[in-house]
Amino acid sequence: MLEIKKTAIALDEKELLELERIITDGDEKEALRFLRKIVYDKVANSQRHCEVYYARNQKNCYRS
Repeated sequence: MLEIKKTAIALDEKELLELERIITDGDEKEALRFLRKIVYDKVANSQRHCEVYYARNQKNCYRS
């Protein structure tokens, strides 16, 4: 489950072109696939890296 907090992700050129195509075409099925596969995976992966960082570097630190 994701932690509800501000998160930033980066899209590469291919992903930005795909997003533009989805918006231009109004392709709802591809929009949902893009959100699930690209956006959600990047957000989840970002949070996993944060958990590893805190576990290694902030042994007794509590996150707010």
